[in-house]
Amino acid sequence: MIARRRATGVAAASLISAAVIGLGIAGALNLIASAPDLEQSGQLVSAGLLAQSQGNLDDAEQLYRQALGHDPHSAFAYYDLGTIEQQRGQVTTAIDAYEAALDSDPTLVPALYNLAVLETVSTPADAIKRYQDVIRLDPGNALAHLNLGFLYVTLGEASAAQSEFTAAVRLDPTVRPRIPAGFLPG
Repeated sequence: MIARRRATGVAAASLISAAVIGLGIAGALNLIASAPDLEQSGQLVSAGLLAQSQGNLDDAEQLYRQALGHDPHSAFAYYDLGTIEQQRGQVTTAIDAYEAALDSDPTLVPALYNLAVLETVSTPADAIKRYQDVIRLDPGNALAHLNLGFLYVTLGEASAAQSEFTAAVRLDPTVRPRIPAGFLPG
């Protein structure tokens, strides 16, 4: 038991030392002090997800905003606020929330995907980049390939559309019926 405590103490001291080196003393103290806030934020996001799954969007929104009070960089709280705004048809505020989520975590695939969907009509070039980012981060995402294919069709880029539809079917054959007849892979 004493050896375990000593090992745990050494590991904690190493973590604190690394934080002091990487962040400076003030940053390390903030990191240590913020641990309870991060835990509280996570609990609030979980409660928000439960409320949202039960259709209580106002309660969920309030919980996500409380989570951001504890952790202003919570990508999940911002993402979940974005989904609520998207459900409400508030495209601009949904986009803002997804962008805030990506500011905190640029690899959050669901935020990238939802942004691409929302930007498809208004800013197709941005949507293409977002879908490409989704595919780069999650190469097996058949729906990103499928939606990118549809976007290329609307832009008149048949060859690029064909390539994306082929990739989508290779990854998930169940999407085949959704592909326009002229673009069905052989």
